[in-house]
Amino acid sequence: MPSDKSIRKLHICFRERIKALWKIAIATNTFLLRTSQLSQSNF
Repeated sequence: MPSDKSIRKLHICFRERIKALWKIAIATNTFLLRTSQLSQSNF
């Protein structure tokens, strides 16, 4: 059985990873939105 401390450490790492993924997803989303708006204004 893993100790409570190691479980907590894993949980924190997991949360940080999710936060990072969210940031990447939001950045990608805004980037795609901007590029699509730019291409629409060009045409």
